[in-house]
Amino acid sequence: MLRLAAHAARAAAPAPLLFVACATAGFTLALQAGLLGLPLLAILASWSAKYAFVLLEATAHGQPPPILSIERVNPFDEWRPLGALFVAGAIVGVAGVLRSTFGPAPALAFSAAALALAPASVAVLAIEGDAFRALHPGACVDVARRLGGAYVAIALAAAGAVLLTASLARAAIPLPATIGAGLLLLFGWATMLGGALHDRRDALGLDVVVAPEREAARARAGEQRDFDRDVDAIYALVRARRIEAAWQMTERWLAANRDPRSWAALLERASQWEDARIAARLRRELLARLHPDDPARRSLQDHDER
Repeated sequence: MLRLAAHAARAAAPAPLLFVACATAGFTLALQAGLLGLPLLAILASWSAKYAFVLLEATAHGQPPPILSIERVNPFDEWRPLGALFVAGAIVGVAGVLRSTFGPAPALAFSAAALALAPASVAVLAIEGDAFRALHPGACVDVARRLGGAYVAIALAAAGAVLLTASLARAAIPLPATIGAGLLLLFGWATMLGGALHDRRDALGLDVVVAPEREAARARAGEQRDFDRDVDAIYALVRARRIEAAWQMTERWLAANRDPRSWAALLERASQWEDARIAARLRRELLARLHPDDPARRSLQDHDER
């Protein structure tokens, strides 16, 4: 739950807050303008829905909350809110057919199941961009199952956000406060769902842009390249029989690298060179530098005894 709350808190980043502030002012003006404000109201509602999907997708891919770009505002570029309307319309239509054909009980059961799977449907639409796939019960159930217990919290959070927004609308508080709170709840829920998808990316088979393990692997690869470059430079001096220059470079490298594991890796490389003088001096230097209780020092001593 704390992790989901942290994901929801992403909606309080500067970019979403800037959008909330601007959209709140626009919604307030549109509502006060009456019929003349309907076009602006429709535009702002469309932009808000688009930005919710943008936040969801960015969070699912491990990216920080972006600013809503002009390209995203274009309905031909960001059509997923229309896809969500299509899904909602299809569900309402099926519920209506069930009610007229079989009575209220089947329609109510279908509506309850659709509401329970609504967050999964939104997730499928946001990640796969396929409105028909978002209508597929099997796909939605699969996403809900893979999210596990987090899905229950996400569904309850969606219901709570709707109820809280409705309560605020009926309360005697300023209209801008109600609009701003509603937008923050919407965006917080979007980042919560996106964060849950990111956390379960392996189970969902989600190809993320930024993942901790990918960043760690990239950092390790960079460190290995730097290590290989430095060792090759020392070895080039050894091959040129410039042993003192090679040792001076080794000392500078030791001063810049404090990790005993990297020292051991350098010693292992140096032990493979034809000229063993650098390896011998390096072993003595490491024995002098390492603490008597350090496992790396004991490993060196055991190596010398063998």
